[in-house]
Amino acid sequence: VVDTPHEGHPFEPFTVGSLIEGRVIDQRSVGDGKKTLELCIKPSVLLLPPGQIGPPRKTLDTLTKGDKLVAFVTQVKSTELWLTVSPSVKGRVSQLDVSPDGSVLQNLRENFHMG
Repeated sequence: VVDTPHEGHPFEPFTVGSLIEGRVIDQRSVGDGKKTLELCIKPSVLLLPPGQIGPPRKTLDTLTKGDKLVAFVTQVKSTELWLTVSPSVKGRVSQLDVSPDGSVLQNLRENFHMG
């Protein structure tokens, strides 16, 4: 939704019923002959010439140990966070790997929010 991470929820400016412009970046079969479109509304992607969709999406095949990623929090549990990097890449962060600050570790739900 945004080109660079920032404070706050990335979907905050949008409401149900909003009309927004997007670009198709992928198409997937989801079973029963149905297909779903993966869309992008990042300003940098919308400015690209037709036919270009920007840098390739991260997949398990393109990631290597030590890569830094931008992800969003999809679930907060008492002992772990679940993150989404791209539609095909999701990951779990153990409580002890979240922060060196003990006060953060004591209550993940208070310190991390979905989005």
